[in-house]
Amino acid sequence: MVETAFLIVVLTALAKVAISWPFVKALREEAPELFSAFVKPRATTLAWRREARRRYRRLILFREYRSALAACPKSRAWASWLFLVHWVQLATVAVFFVGLLVSGEAPS
Repeated sequence: MVETAFLIVVLTALAKVAISWPFVKALREEAPELFSAFVKPRATTLAWRREARRRYRRLILFREYRSALAACPKSRAWASWLFLVHWVQLATVAVFFVGLLVSGEAPS
């Protein structure tokens, strides 16, 4: 179970990377104002990066992309796939850690 969960985590991480490229491309074309909110300015600070990551997570994980990208069908479609992949990965990470805990407590 732990090995399968780990494999799914790795595959979903690869899927996130693969889906992110077309999402960024579509976002750049359809919603340049939203895209610019995630692009690093010349002088970045740790606080700015943290805030940009928080905005991105809220956009994807809490489905805020549905309203933010209402007029952008391609970006919204890619964001939907990112939403799915992110949640599959999070659930699988939870299963992985539970599996580690259970396998650590079982007698050998």
